[in-house]
Amino acid sequence: MGLVRDAAYQFRSRELAARAPAERALRQLQRARAAGERTVTIWSEGEREHWPPFRRVEMSLATGMAVSVATELDPDQMTPIYVLEAFQLDPETGEGLEDEPPVARRREFTDPDAWREAAGRAAQAPA
Repeated sequence: MGLVRDAAYQFRSRELAARAPAERALRQLQRARAAGERTVTIWSEGEREHWPPFRRVEMSLATGMAVSVATELDPDQMTPIYVLEAFQLDPETGEGLEDEPPVARRREFTDPDAWREAAGRAAQAPA
């Protein structure tokens, strides 16, 4: 019986862990809407944008257009690579839309200023 109980607890733990990011994003959306914000940070990892690992996904509340900026490590050069992507999310939930192609495919930068400028342009682009 102990093994069955432990397996059930483990299964439930995995379910809750898988659901947590979606629930966190929904809370962020609700807070941003209540505060009258135009955008919301759906997900963020890392403390410094100039050094990996760093990733932030910010979404327009009106359109669901999301911009992801990330800093990764180039394994050959051991220097940061600045990454930019844009994609469409469900503006009500912040979840990805199935069969939706990226708005802007992955682009890599070595210059952080060019990366930030391109991210600003992507965030202003209509969905």
